[in-house]
Parts: sequence; C-alpha cells; structure tokens
Amino acid sequence: MQLLHQGTGANIIVLNTEALLNRVVADPSLYGFSNVTNACLYTVSCVTGSIATQNSYLFWDNVHPTTHAQQIIAEYAAASLQGFESLTVPARVNANAAESFAGLLNARLDALQNGASGASYDINGVNGGTADPAHKVAMFLSVTGQFGTRKTEGFDSGYNYRSAVTALGVDMRVNEHLTAGVSLAYNNTHANVSGGGTVQDNGVDVGLYALATSGDAYAKLYAAWDHDNDKTQRNGVIGGITGKPSGTSWSAGGAVGLKFHPTTTIAVGPEFGLGYTQSGLGNYTETGDALLTQSVNSQSYKQLVASAGGTIATSVSLGGVALAPHAGAAAEFLLAGPNQRFSSAFTDVPGVTLTNSYPHQTGSWGLFNLGVSATFTQRFSASLEAATTAFKSDGNDTQVTGNVLWRF
Repeated sequence: MQLLHQGTGANIIVLNTEALLNRVVADPSLYGFSNVTNACLYTVSCVTGSIATQNSYLFWDNVHPTTHAQQIIAEYAAASLQGFESLTVPARVNANAAESFAGLLNARLDALQNGASGASYDINGVNGGTADPAHKVAMFLSVTGQFGTRKTEGFDSGYNYRSAVTALGVDMRVNEHLTAGVSLAYNNTHANVSGGGTVQDNGVDVGLYALATSGDAYAKLYAAWDHDNDKTQRNGVIGGITGKPSGTSWSAGGAVGLKFHPTTTIAVGPEFGLGYTQSGLGNYTETGDALLTQSVNSQSYKQLVASAGGTIATSVSLGGVALAPHAGAAAEFLLAGPNQRFSSAFTDVPGVTLTNSYPHQTGSWGLFNLGVSATFTQRFSASLEAATTAFKSDGNDTQVTGNVLWRF
C-alpha cells in the first residue's frame, strides 16, 4: 500500500479488521455482542431466532461476520474517511481567526481615516485638521464577531464557523501626518465540520497598525501575530476522537487611497489593498480509539489577496454628536492560494502514509463594508462597522466590529 501511494499519489486507508475483531472478542458487550465463539448458522437457537438474536453473534458461519458485525466494520470505514477528510479544517479555521483580528485592525484604521473615533483627521480638508493637540494618546476597547461557511470540496470537509475577538488597544498621534497603535486581543473561534465534528480555536493576538496621510492621500498598514490552541473532536464508533494541535498565525497588509471632494461634505476615491495570511500547525497525534486516531505532520496554509475598489464618506452633526458615515466596495483577487500539502498516517497502520491537500479557493469575489464613527466629546468616541464578502463560490464571510475610545 505504501509503495502504491508513492507510485501513484493515491491515498489508501487501510482498515485493520483483524485488530477490530480481536477487540470485539476481548470485549464483546462493548460492541453489542453476547456470543463471539459460536457461529450463528450452526446454533439452532440463533439460526431460527429473531434478527436481534442473530445480530448478537459475531459470526454467521465459520468465515463471514453477521450483519451487525458488518455494520460495525462499515462504521469504522466511514469514521476513517471522515477523520482523514477533516484534517485540513483546523489550519483553515485558524486562518479565519487571524482574518477576524485583521478585520478588527482594519475597522480601527477605517475609523481613524474617516475622521472620527479619535477625531484625528478631517475628511473635508487637509487630514489632521480636526485633531486636538492636547489629546495625542487614545485607548480603545473593540469587539468583533465574524461568521461564515466553507463548502466541502473533493476530499476536504467543509464547515461553518463563528469567531469572536475582544481587543484592547492604544493609539498615538505621532504628528499631523501619522497615527500608530498597538492592540492585544483574545479570540475564540468555533467550527462545525460537515459530516460531524468540531474545531475550537482559542488564541492570543498582538497587532500593530499605522495610518499615514499627506493631503488627501493616505496609506493604512497592519501586522498581526496569533498563537492558536486548537481542540478537534469527532465521533468514533466507540467513543470520540480528540486532537490538540497548536501553532501560530500571522497576517500583514495595507491599503493606499486618495480622496476627492465633489462637495464640501462628501469624500470619494479609489483604494487598493494587499493582504497576506499564513496559518501554521505543528505535529500532533489524536487520542481515542486507536483504530481511528491519526498522527498528523506539521502544515502551513497561506493566501495572498489583492483588492481594488472605492470608498465614500461624509460627516454630519446630529444633536451635538459628530458622525462620520463611510462605505466601501471592492473586488478581491486571490494571487496565491493554498497549494501546500502535508502528510498523516493512522496510528494503527503507521507504515501507510496519506497526503493531504487544501481545497481550491475562489479566484475572485466582492467585498462590501459600511460603517459610522461618532465623536461625542473631544475625549470620547465610538464606531461600528460591518463588512461582508459576496460571490465567493466556496463560502462567504460576514464581520461586525464595534469599538469605544477614550483620548488622553
């Protein structure tokens, strides 16, 4: 089987029925049997008995298992397939968590760039026009929630997920052209895997970001690092299968744009961005039923995405509160996707290697965002932003981010 895999690339899962039958004989009641020594066909009370009676025997004759025994073998085969096909999910979920934190940082940059939640810049004139020199440092609390889906493709399981990130951060207005900040966050991401099973990611995130302006031109930059502790769970035949992979994810990106002012209260312009995400996991071995557990080698999931679109923003005053609504739309393009591979093996047949490949992703899709920032006083402000992808054939993502800020 190993030579065949090496020669053809075919993944071959060897079901160790000998070990399975030996386990049934050693503990028949665990599998629902009462007789593992006699053949039903040659036992009058069994062969003339009910289906339930016949299925309490392990063997029908001297060679063939009963229907119940065949069912157990089939369940092991199905569980083996499900386990193998779900191995690419943890790294992809960790990438979703990294993207959630990157989205939080980008929402913060959008709020800064559009003139509120810090009120360092004025969209109606030269950036920095509304900044209060006495308040250069601001602290904020931000919470973001993201959810989405990934469809099953080939031998890779799909999943639906939800992610929550809570972050504390500090901004500093270095001068009228530059604001920089740092954020520390905790993320919790949960995914339900197609066909059964879950992946739970708990991570700690650190991010840096900066907004630079010159007249009506601007640049936004961010970089983030995440440490991920995952727990995978899926059903076996007798009990569950658990894995505890861990690793790191990091992301970096930015955007450049230009604002034009068709009226004194509206700013519009193009924006071009680039974002990179990499999620890595170290070696790990699952625990549970030894006939279904796998030893999984280290892996890395990467993607590079470019975007081109436009933004629009305005500013209004309502009841003494300065509001800065803004919106954007962009086309995103996958420049480099998950073409990496990694290997695994079932622990009861370690000599037969399996090779895992990440699924193909959509080449292009749409991204839309809508937000508003509100400045209540020179010290206190808040913002809310929602963003969603569209037209992604492998599944879409939606994120909502809110933050409150106090300036010193």
